[in-house]
Amino acid sequence: MSSFPVAVVIMFELTVLFTGLFGFAGVLFHTRKSRKRLSPAYREAFSVDRYGVYVVDDQPDAVESIMRDTGAVAVDRGVGE
Repeated sequence: MSSFPVAVVIMFELTVLFTGLFGFAGVLFHTRKSRKRLSPAYREAFSVDRYGVYVVDDQPDAVESIMRDTGAVAVDRGVGE
């Protein structure tokens, strides 16, 4: 019974150590996993100071004309096909 207080300190230190290691491994796993699942509609130009709109519609000509009339910088058709 006298060695129990010493074991508590070791258990606490191991808990802190393994929490840090598994947390770091989890970060590495999840950052690597998300890179492989980028959408075909992803554009790198939208990642800094611009935004993009992905529209699925039966009338692409009407959507394109609305986007151009409202000041769209660029309109791409068939991005996600």
